[in-house]
Amino acid sequence: MRRDRMKHSFLRQISACVDWRGIRTLLNKKYTKTQNATGNPAYDAL
Repeated sequence: MRRDRMKHSFLRQISACVDWRGIRTLLNKKYTKTQNATGNPAYDAL
């Protein structure tokens, strides 16, 4: 339990420090989702 809480706390701290908007913009330029793909939906680029 403690390890899981520490991991989530660490990820929240990282998320608070990083501006994800710029990274998301760069990823969306390179990562294109096709409309006619079959199977499960694609993951978010970020």
